Amino acid sequence: MDLALRNVWVPDFRENRLVHCHVGLENGLIAAVSDTPMDAEAVVEGKNGLLTPGLMDAHVHMESALLTPTRFGETVARHGTLHVVADCHEIANVAGISGLRWFMDDAGNGPINAHFAVPSSVPATPFAQSGGELGLKEVTELLDDPRVVSLGELMNVPGVDDHETSSYQELKERLELRLHVFLREGSAEHTEEDAYRIIDEEPHMVMFCTDDKALHDIETTGHITFHLRKGARLGVNIMNLLRAACFNGPAYYHIPDAGEVRPGARADLVLFDNARDFNVKQVIVKGRLLGNVSMTPSEVPPFLADSIQLKRPIEIPPIPDQLRGFAIDVTDGSLLTGKLEVDALLPEISPPNDLLKLVVLERYGHGNRAACRIHGFGLEQGAIASSLAHDCHNIIAVGVHDDSIRLAVEGIIRNHGGLSIAYGEDVFTVPLPVGGIVSSESPEILTKTLEELARRTRKLGTGLRNAHATLSFMALEVIPHLKLTDQGLFDVDNFQYVAANQIL
Repeated sequence: MDLALRNVWVPDFRENRLVHCHVGLENGLIAAVSDTPMDAEAVVEGKNGLLTPGLMDAHVHMESALLTPTRFGETVARHGTLHVVADCHEIANVAGISGLRWFMDDAGNGPINAHFAVPSSVPATPFAQSGGELGLKEVTELLDDPRVVSLGELMNVPGVDDHETSSYQELKERLELRLHVFLREGSAEHTEEDAYRIIDEEPHMVMFCTDDKALHDIETTGHITFHLRKGARLGVNIMNLLRAACFNGPAYYHIPDAGEVRPGARADLVLFDNARDFNVKQVIVKGRLLGNVSMTPSEVPPFLADSIQLKRPIEIPPIPDQLRGFAIDVTDGSLLTGKLEVDALLPEISPPNDLLKLVVLERYGHGNRAACRIHGFGLEQGAIASSLAHDCHNIIAVGVHDDSIRLAVEGIIRNHGGLSIAYGEDVFTVPLPVGGIVSSESPEILTKTLEELARRTRKLGTGLRNAHATLSFMALEVIPHLKLTDQGLFDVDNFQYVAANQIL
């Protein structure tokens, strides 16, 4: 045996019980599950802890952590997640099928088993300029890739599973239609506590996912371990809870030899201290302790390293006269925006009235630019900008005057993408040079840089909990009610651009 784990409790999903045993691993597989201790080249004393299959995130956009796939895998593996189903529509919007294939290849260099859902809506609409496009030809080609397990999420039609539901009643309605459901615990979206009882009612139909979870939240609250702790606290049956975290996902996606602790299954395992706190003690990847697993990130190709094609000098567009009577109204913690009517005779930018300038600059070489008023950011000085702007990821910025906006945008261009702030002549940028949306830095370094960005952003006067995260959704033209794309102010409810004298 290469590795033995002694005195552990493992879930037996066929008998629906926990079993005390000893587990032997060899050649990346589980070789034996026995009531007798066994010898091996290396031995881990389990101390009656809980040994489970690797946890699965059944639906995730890896780019939300701002990390390349290898770095993302390194991060979530430490929290016990060893399987993910990734819908990488962010990189697909930036670089099409070439960018997506690079992501898939890079994920293979990390410690986790990365499975993929082919993005189905790239771009989301024809009303914004993206850098990539996936049509029928590309989607069909990708579906033949053995790493692909499903078609990605659709934004406007029902399917066979749903991760957008957070209440018990809505989950119940979907399950009555025999849809599988994913309980989502991301950074912005959470599942109501009462909804967790659905796990005991329909234990074979529920899975867990994060969808979008920021690096800071993963490191401080956990990944799928967050679901486990929450479920345990709420009194969910332990076997049903583990089934949702480990077993149902691989079964649903037809991933062989995963999701169980049995001879012949993959030796991708997590040792927890107990079935209440779910503190990770050891992670085993392909039969080896995680600390002994080497990771070699892929070299970033030029088309991803130089994806920002915005030419200098930067020209900040004026707000058209016919749009000065309207403003996007921001609510902290919500992706929904309001339609606000304002005094068109006020100055273009009026900080005392919290009317700032929002700008979108197309960054793929076409030259589109747009500007409008926005209310709710609360900036008293300076500007913030980002090349992470869902879904097309053009450069978006908000500020109290054009000079600050220009400086913040230039900080992004210098770093080939990123998140920036400008105050006076001071510019601070978190570089995201891979496609302008993710970093290849270590999670530790990126976390520290993001914390410094947040500290500096608060000094500009905003009361938003995460101003850059809010900014990143102000160009997403499929979420109501008013958004700004590189082509103009867009009324999502009527699915058209705002015209002069239009009544919103």
